[in-house]
Amino acid sequence: MEADQDCGNVLRQLTLQEIQTEAYRMLCEFDDVCASSGLTYSLAYGTLLGAVRHAGFIPWDDDIDIVMTRPEYDRLITLAPRMNECRLVEGGNGCLWVKIVSERTSLVDRSMKKSNCDGGVFIDVFPLDGVRSRLHYQVCRFLRGVRNSAYVIDFENCEWVSHKGLRRVAGIAGRIIPERSYDKLIYRFATACPKKGTQQIANMFSAYGYEKECTPINGMRHRRFVDFEGRSFPVLFDSEQYLERVYGKNWSVPVERPRQDHGEYYWIKHR
Repeated sequence: MEADQDCGNVLRQLTLQEIQTEAYRMLCEFDDVCASSGLTYSLAYGTLLGAVRHAGFIPWDDDIDIVMTRPEYDRLITLAPRMNECRLVEGGNGCLWVKIVSERTSLVDRSMKKSNCDGGVFIDVFPLDGVRSRLHYQVCRFLRGVRNSAYVIDFENCEWVSHKGLRRVAGIAGRIIPERSYDKLIYRFATACPKKGTQQIANMFSAYGYEKECTPINGMRHRRFVDFEGRSFPVLFDSEQYLERVYGKNWSVPVERPRQDHGEYYWIKHR
């Protein structure tokens, strides 16, 4: 931890249960802010799977995922709401995604080049943009991949990246373009679909392919509520169809997996 002392007064490493408890506290804060500001959102990915299948966290998950339509997401960025002991940290200068990060914790993620001081237990908030076509979606994913290879991933310490050699070459070549220029270019492509008449929306920066990620916009317009750790939260109206697309037909059958590891979390403030 010697290199990470500047991030604050590191106390001790969090257990998985403590990570989930802190993430849940932040989710409740976010839900209260959205209710008071009239913002709409949905649980997504592993958090949605946990809500529908477990009525709470997947046992091995260590973060929370949220999606918002682009207009709602932009309103969130503009409002920049204050939350108790957590803050918004912008990814891609705010246009690509944001994290809600606990100010009581620090994240040590050696797979990333960015400073650990921006991290902690977090909630990912992704915008959902209209999708013109498969090509439209794939161009955004390609640009995101080159950007991350050039400016985000530390290949020396990252074990989860596939095609590492090819990604290294793409990263070296990709540094010809400044990171901020990538963000502007990706934003332009991601938001190119007219808001009116859009039928399909997607997280244009997702790790999933076109078929898995695209979802009908009506799923966000007509949400429902499910229990998550004893409190009701909004989800897509067609959550079961969404989960089948993303995780396959057997999504409802739990398969024990290793913890979804985003790094090591440490308390940096006394509770």
